[in-house]
Amino acid sequence: MMQLDLFKHLVDEAANIGDVSLLLGIGGESLLHPDFVEMLEYAMSRRSKFCDVGFFTNGTLFDEKVAEAVVRLGVDWVDFSIDGVGEVTERVRRGILSNSPVPETLCEKCKKHVWKPRALTQ
Repeated sequence: MMQLDLFKHLVDEAANIGDVSLLLGIGGESLLHPDFVEMLEYAMSRRSKFCDVGFFTNGTLFDEKVAEAVVRLGVDWVDFSIDGVGEVTERVRRGILSNSPVPETLCEKCKKHVWKPRALTQ
């Protein structure tokens, strides 16, 4: 797991490149990192140096703390990737939200913080 100091160093290095998108997390659930909100705050403090800043999540750990930070910081995008197996996957693929509590919970949190997800993707 990446240490916060290394993350800050890499963000600063990327900021020097300019005109790039900053994606927090690749190859796993971004919100599993215990310092994720602090990382997001740091990345957004350098927002003017990037085209956009965002992250991917499956939504299961998208709680009140994260929702509040996303809105407060003005994060450009959050990509909610919702997967399942069997009937659940087929219902999501057809555009019908499954019986999983994740989509409903995301919508409730987004509404509470007056923020709409750009897309729910599989």
